[in-house]
Amino acid sequence: EEHRRPYSIASKPQKDQLDLCIKILPDGKATPTIAKLKPGDELSVMGPMGTFYISDQSLTKSIIFISTGTGITPFRSIIAHLLENNFEKPITLITGYRFEGNVLYEDEFKDLTEKYTNFSYQRILSREGDRTGYVQILIDENFDPDADYYICGLKDMVNSVKDHLAEKGILKENIFFEK
Repeated sequence: EEHRRPYSIASKPQKDQLDLCIKILPDGKATPTIAKLKPGDELSVMGPMGTFYISDQSLTKSIIFISTGTGITPFRSIIAHLLENNFEKPITLITGYRFEGNVLYEDEFKDLTEKYTNFSYQRILSREGDRTGYVQILIDENFDPDADYYICGLKDMVNSVKDHLAEKGILKENIFFEK
């Protein structure tokens, strides 16, 4: 059965390997089939086809990435690429999850904070923990009026964060997003 669904690439650019981060939805159109795949099964894929990448204007300024859930996926690849290619401006990753068990790539991002002085990783949980809340709290704590902001996650979160940034004076041309 043929299903066409877009998924973000989680791996940094490399030959012969493509990592995806896919949330399996029991009622999804494609993910129940994906969940049944075994090593060695073959798929036909298209792409890459997206337009969510670092703008040339961002290469000269601080960048703040904001995600929730699997929205962190494209940032894993982008951040690794930037850091490994000697990007020197500050990079901040702000991410939110509902529960501790939902957190993705945490060890990897913590390792990057130790290896690169210009990289900061901030995360918050909305439903459990000593300090709960949404990514907007971390945006306020890490706000940079001169940065470019990249947002990825569910539509409602993306719209809410865009509105929050606009209220703080960030212009539309400094906000990039993927829903």
